[in-house]
Amino acid sequence: LDRAIDIPSQAAEDGRVRVQVRTRGALDDQHCTNDPAAGMVVHLEPTTVVEAALAEPVHTVRDAVAALDRRVTLIVTETGPEWFATAALLGMSLTQAGHDVVYTDAIPTGDNGSGFSSWVAVGPDRSLSDRLGWTAGDDDALDASIRVGRLGDRAALAIVKPEPVAVAHFLTSSALVTGDGPASDPVALVTATSPAATVGLADLGVDVSQAQIAESRSWPAAYSLADLPGGRLPKALRVGLRLPASSEDITWILNVSLNGELIASRRLEALTDTVEVPIPPESQRLRNDLKVTVQRDRTTGGCTVRTTTYPIQLTSESALVLGDDPGAGFTALPQKFAGGLDVRLPADADPPAVLTAAVPVLSDFVGRDAYPKLQWHNGIEDIRGAFVAITTDEGARTEAPIGIVDGRLTSGHPATLDLTPFRDGTLIQCAGAAGLSVNVKGDPGALATPSLGRECVRLVTAGGSFALSSSGEVIAGTPPQTGTPQ
Repeated sequence: LDRAIDIPSQAAEDGRVRVQVRTRGALDDQHCTNDPAAGMVVHLEPTTVVEAALAEPVHTVRDAVAALDRRVTLIVTETGPEWFATAALLGMSLTQAGHDVVYTDAIPTGDNGSGFSSWVAVGPDRSLSDRLGWTAGDDDALDASIRVGRLGDRAALAIVKPEPVAVAHFLTSSALVTGDGPASDPVALVTATSPAATVGLADLGVDVSQAQIAESRSWPAAYSLADLPGGRLPKALRVGLRLPASSEDITWILNVSLNGELIASRRLEALTDTVEVPIPPESQRLRNDLKVTVQRDRTTGGCTVRTTTYPIQLTSESALVLGDDPGAGFTALPQKFAGGLDVRLPADADPPAVLTAAVPVLSDFVGRDAYPKLQWHNGIEDIRGAFVAITTDEGARTEAPIGIVDGRLTSGHPATLDLTPFRDGTLIQCAGAAGLSVNVKGDPGALATPSLGRECVRLVTAGGSFALSSSGEVIAGTPPQTGTPQ
């Protein structure tokens, strides 16, 4: 199918457009075969989009942010500490909001076809003008930190004053609706965080409105430990359900899976049922995929039984119940970072290479509304609390189990690891009592960070990644082959 479907203007009167795509198949009840026929496979192409016709060119801060693609390029023209921090925290916020962020010091090539660049320039007016040819769009807002101007024939968003926390928070929060002009100057913006012991599934983006079920219905949910209150690991999932009235030969079954692992399967006993399912701490990672499925199972069946849909609904009490497990390896760090942390950046680093590699890693460990203090110092000897040390050289001391010393990747005495190091990649590892070490070597570019769990060391390159123990032993992913299966 390839269709263009008009959206009525009244559907967007409140500023939002809600689109639901559903497919429904019908089976011919007059035919019955011994073997079930293969069903249709339905795939929603990534080219499926909501298109908008603009009544005027993009010229407000709010609309400039809305026009950004999934992939966003931050063009950094100044490398001073405050500008570096602004670019780093803005990249973290955009990453946590779902964008893929890369850094550069020049205008990238390519065209997204929208007439608006998916770029954000970071630097003072003079630097942006001299190096990029950027021109401001409104001379009446010279003191604003965020401005919409032009890069060539395109509208472009620019951060022209170093305001790391306020700018990063404003551009990815609901307060962005106030940016309905060509410039904005946020100075203070604080989000209240809930200390509650539960996090509702609705708050995780799960649709808790009434749905339809024929044989099964699934509700996927994703959560990051860093975004949960206090960085705490959930100990249970509370599922509240409203089931339809049905005949006595129907059994309702609840299945819960976490990161592809089935962790619970329960029979539901009442039309309105609440079930609490324990979530094993050892099955959790920094980023987790949870799926709740309700299955409708009939005792009687056959070709004469008509397939009927019924209403079903998750209730608002469905939630993650937070626990007190301290976690292990990487999953222990969000709790330690929740009270604040220092981030040490190499003083002589190449900003685009370091930020492109390190920001996605930082975004996994630091919550959406937490903005760490960034400092430029290669050592960590004077840090007394939680820290992240980003290094690019061999000599930086981070108290981590794996080191790059004298041109070798080594660990242990006697050595449990002694290898020629990678040329371009990132070494991520627990460090000290409450720290994280991120060693960026070469120019790895925008690497996909693997889902980090209870291991303490992960080495990531463009060719893949592998985990190591804190003693430097490679953690085998699969058992060795012992013979040919018969």
